[in-house]
Amino acid sequence: DAPLSALARSSGGIWIIDNSGTLGHFVDGQYSQDTPNNSIEGGSLLGMTEDADGVLWIAGANLYRFAEVKLQAIDLPGDGLSVVEAIGKQLWLAQTAPDGISSLYRFANNQLEPIDLGLTLHHVQRIHQDHAGQIWITSGGSGVVRIKDNTITQITKAHGLPSDTVYDLTEDQDGRMWLATREGLGFVEGDRVVSLA
Repeated sequence: DAPLSALARSSGGIWIIDNSGTLGHFVDGQYSQDTPNNSIEGGSLLGMTEDADGVLWIAGANLYRFAEVKLQAIDLPGDGLSVVEAIGKQLWLAQTAPDGISSLYRFANNQLEPIDLGLTLHHVQRIHQDHAGQIWITSGGSGVVRIKDNTITQITKAHGLPSDTVYDLTEDQDGRMWLATREGLGFVEGDRVVSLA
């Protein structure tokens, strides 16, 4: 079956979820299946992250926890999850409603806590914490949001991004945050926004 999501494993190799809802991993080119077929529901947006303890978390129709070769589904209120990211001792989660509006949550100690940024986000794509501790949230229509020392900054096309639809991001060794957008590549360096489109 075709892979839908991949993530580097802290113990080596990579995790894979395929389109049949099966979790497996590759190590040294050898595949091992970790869950039965159809055990993970959630369509095409299956985000994965490992926490500091090496536990794998999967965003799907439920929040899934995989540890010690056991998959546990944690039923949360609302629509399925689209994004999960381990930040410190918490998970940050995104739920996107049928109208495209995304809601953010923190999940810690089996408690779900809403995060109110004071702005509307559409189709959250990624949540990422950079090396400086800033949290970045990309979206399909709301640009990118940066949270630094409890200050929330929304960066959009009006600020210089190529597009307000930001699919992915990565940080380079100089601390620039590179953004893959619908209209091309751009980056944020400090407060400077540069479009390469």
